[in-house]
Amino acid sequence: MVISFEDTFLDFPSADDIAVIVFMSGCEHHCLGCQNPEAQKLHEILSVSQNKKVVEELITRCKRNETKKIVLSGGDCLHPCNIDTTRFILKELGKEYQICIYTGYSIEEVKEMNISGFTYIKCGTFNINNKQESEKTDEYIQFINPTQNLFDSNYNQISKNGRFYFNMENNND
Repeated sequence: MVISFEDTFLDFPSADDIAVIVFMSGCEHHCLGCQNPEAQKLHEILSVSQNKKVVEELITRCKRNETKKIVLSGGDCLHPCNIDTTRFILKELGKEYQICIYTGYSIEEVKEMNISGFTYIKCGTFNINNKQESEKTDEYIQFINPTQNLFDSNYNQISKNGRFYFNMENNND
């Protein structure tokens, strides 16, 4: 599995916080118009020692950026080749850090995976025919498709039509 790290202001569902984003390779959705097609290719499953190094790198980058926010993305971080690494990260860091998962799986599929330890999870495949501008303002974060929505740690949907308002009252509009 190939892992890369970046710093991001755009991908975590909060108004102005920086986060560290982890891109994992491996995805079975093969969405037409995928924004990370190079990350679809499957790679090896990481060993426990490699997973520990990923966690150490996340901690180092979070300290450097003075943040407790992490985004797990890809490819798909819930793909079978990535799920053990994702679970390891959630187990090691989920209590101390706010973690947002980006996945192309549906919320029903995610529930069956018994994933826990995250703060948010964005679910839904990319559909090029419904593409909208992905953006983040002081008021909201908008995903690239209105079919992609955000859920909290109890699997409650907290966005609508691919848009999450930081002031929760607006999410019911």
